Amino acid sequence: MDYEPGMLISIVIAIIFSCLYSIVVLFWSNFLASKPLTIRIIAHVTGLLATYAIYGLLTYFLTLGLNHITTQKFFDYLFEELSWLFIISNSHYISTVFVFYIIRYVQGIEEKEKEKSKLELANQQMQLSLLKFQLNPHFLFNTLNILSTLIYSEKEKAREVLNNFSDILRYSLDSDKEKLVPIKTELCFIDDYLFIQKMRFEDRLQIIKEISNDCLETPIPPMLLQPLIENAMIHGVAKMEEGGTINIRIEKSGNNVCIAVENSLPISKNKDVVNGVGLRNCDERLKVIYGNDSALKIDSTENEFKVSFQIPAGN
Repeated sequence: MDYEPGMLISIVIAIIFSCLYSIVVLFWSNFLASKPLTIRIIAHVTGLLATYAIYGLLTYFLTLGLNHITTQKFFDYLFEELSWLFIISNSHYISTVFVFYIIRYVQGIEEKEKEKSKLELANQQMQLSLLKFQLNPHFLFNTLNILSTLIYSEKEKAREVLNNFSDILRYSLDSDKEKLVPIKTELCFIDDYLFIQKMRFEDRLQIIKEISNDCLETPIPPMLLQPLIENAMIHGVAKMEEGGTINIRIEKSGNNVCIAVENSLPISKNKDVVNGVGLRNCDERLKVIYGNDSALKIDSTENEFKVSFQIPAGN
């Protein structure tokens, strides 16, 4: 199809005008977005009337030419062509405003999602900070008592206890800087802790470790195992005259690593052990980091108490 040069120019001008007009309406809508609803309605109605007048002027000019423009003829033209001209002009204005508010609505949803994510992250970090392990004051006092006993009689053992205690404090302070550590790093800390506990309970405390080598590099939240072992120590070994055994088992099962701490404990001697603060804190930390699937599981029999959980095996 052949187009007259004048027609092509008119089409190009119409497209350019339409684009510029849409930009102006978008800026106008953005300017009004923060205004009260009443002002926005009045301003948009004014915009509709102004658009109608501008469209009428342009179509009148294109139809009759500049030489025929008079005020009376212009208003007569507007009223004669009111229906179709009003629909065309207002549809452009309304569609542009509609697109603006759709974009604004989508942006609002995205902002809310970002804000929600930030709040959830901040909440998780706050929970983790609150649930972060803090050394039991009794453990600190007991360690100091051990040191005071050994420092004169067995200086070499006192030095070992002091070195292990320093490593425990250092790990405790550094745990706030690390979200996850390899299981082997956590176990080194546990060894330091158990060394001091062994000095306290001597032959009354027996430790069994069943740890798979393919689990040693699996990342785990720092200071997570110690409360479970301390729970076994306080409610198991310490309450039994003959002492007891603590079994630490870590093994891989499919895509997860299963971790369990077992100790000999006649459950009838302490029924409140399930509600211990240490267990609740570990349970909350696991849920915050991994979800409910990693929550603590507690199994007890007449002679044994077992706490277990699972975490993703990682790479």
